[in-house]
Amino acid sequence: MESVRRFGLRISKTLAFLIGAKGGFIVGDMFRVQFGEDDVVLKMDLKDFGTDRLNMFAALAAIDSAAKDDRIRGLCATSTSHSMLSSADYEELRAAVNKFKTLSNKPTVFYTESLESLTMYHFATAFDKIAVQPLGDIATGMSRNFFFIGDLLKRWGVRFEKTQSGKHKSFLDTFTRNDMSSENREQQERILSSVYQELLTTISSAREISVKALQKVFALGPFNSVQASSLDLIDEACHAPDAYRSGFQDLFASGAKSLRTVSFTNYITPLLLTPTAERVAQIVKDKDGNELLESTSSVFPASLTPPEVATVRRVELVPVVTCHGEITSGKSLSKRTIGAETLCKILAKLESKPQVETIILRLDTPGGSGIASETIWRQIKELRSKGKKVIVSMGSVTASGGYYIASAANEIVASKTTITGSIGVFAMIPNIDKLLEKHGVSVEAVSRGGNLEKALKVDMMKVHRRVQIMNQLFQHRVAEGRALPRKLVEGLAGGRIWSGDDARALGLVDHLGGLEMAMMRAFKISDFKPDIIVFKEIPCVESPFFSGFEGYADTLGLSKIVQAWESLSYLFELRNKLEAISTAPQVEMKADLSGLESIVGHPY
Repeated sequence: MESVRRFGLRISKTLAFLIGAKGGFIVGDMFRVQFGEDDVVLKMDLKDFGTDRLNMFAALAAIDSAAKDDRIRGLCATSTSHSMLSSADYEELRAAVNKFKTLSNKPTVFYTESLESLTMYHFATAFDKIAVQPLGDIATGMSRNFFFIGDLLKRWGVRFEKTQSGKHKSFLDTFTRNDMSSENREQQERILSSVYQELLTTISSAREISVKALQKVFALGPFNSVQASSLDLIDEACHAPDAYRSGFQDLFASGAKSLRTVSFTNYITPLLLTPTAERVAQIVKDKDGNELLESTSSVFPASLTPPEVATVRRVELVPVVTCHGEITSGKSLSKRTIGAETLCKILAKLESKPQVETIILRLDTPGGSGIASETIWRQIKELRSKGKKVIVSMGSVTASGGYYIASAANEIVASKTTITGSIGVFAMIPNIDKLLEKHGVSVEAVSRGGNLEKALKVDMMKVHRRVQIMNQLFQHRVAEGRALPRKLVEGLAGGRIWSGDDARALGLVDHLGGLEMAMMRAFKISDFKPDIIVFKEIPCVESPFFSGFEGYADTLGLSKIVQAWESLSYLFELRNKLEAISTAPQVEMKADLSGLESIVGHPY
């Protein structure tokens, strides 16, 4: 092991020398090499979200770090194409921008060619200046479209045998109906009204327009950017250079002809060899006495030492396990599925680490396999039985199987506009007899055992019984995990979805907020009571390293080498930095990393 360690460190030092960084992969050094040290604006491009280049954990850490980074003189955001962000995503980023302004007092500018949605406009109102291209538009309303292909499938000779628990479970309607059920319409309108009212209230405060006046204005929209400017919905209809020149006047006062920016991806990812982020944070208070989570240093491995080490006595490590996509059995082979085998493997590894007390599970999922959800639920309960604490942070959607998993946690945190709930189970079996008959395909069957006359009918009877059993277990899990009366849970179930705001009022959620709030809760519930916490992101995927280049690595036969390099170099770098913290007098290290092995390819 010692020889491997020396080998890993030699590679680390060699690579660091080649890139010009001193002692490791330092965000600051790479930043200076590429962009200079002063008068640079951090630029957020919304199109980067939803890709492997940028996720919420990294974005929040970058914004927080930039607030205290003297090289960063301001923050700007832009969108030149359709954004993949949901209303809950925008809500979380909006809070981060407001915090950036509170901590730094640095100018902020939002520029776009067109404000394509009301949720994007809601996000934009957090900035000091909103500018839209002269030919751009601004959306002033919200809508959701639902497609139904039941009649189309019937014409093709396809029908579905279905069973479900509750009339609000609407997923199957897409395939079996040609219109929206009254139950689904009622819940969708409630969700939309809840989100719309929240956006109205926040926009009204930011733009200093009364809610009643804003409603009247929105009812007349959408508007072009010139009209929106005259109505004070935005500040200026102009092109990007003009928006930045007026928004960042101090930077142009010295005679600069253009704005120098650094993208989020370049600011937070100086090397592809650093696929996951860390964030060192402590609780501070703003001028009004409100508690905030403040970064004490940059967000990546070689910058873990806080600037005032002498004041640090207790350090804790909190993993943030990020999970996105459909819940499935087996492994997560991409960042867009939640494989029960992969997630349970990660959680089981964390269970055996005495230096890990609290785990944040970031869930963004519409649900999926009930069996896989039960497997993950059991693993979380196992964690808790060993004294670990689990906080679930809900993303834009954490419903059905996602809520099943969340019900096992100590605490649940959701944004006001998160879609959650959907406590219920469904199943369907396609019947393609007429389609086969139409095309001259026949099917014969033989069977043994049981009283089988019509296979399809018996199958559906079995499926229906199974769905009812799973639904009862689902409700039991929720009632037990949330400490709610079973009768109350039955009333909240039936597949009905709720906004995060409603879920909080109903007892399905503990706290309103995003990932930031979940991190705050990690401080609050920690028995260790640390001065600072190192938050470490672990994506729920088998092989995150070089995710965009895995095919090339496989072709060259380098996959194993690449994964081994990541685990070794990253582990030693992180351990060395934490050991540096431990040299301060009387520092108690909850985050001692001695002897930790790789967790499913994730250096830890």
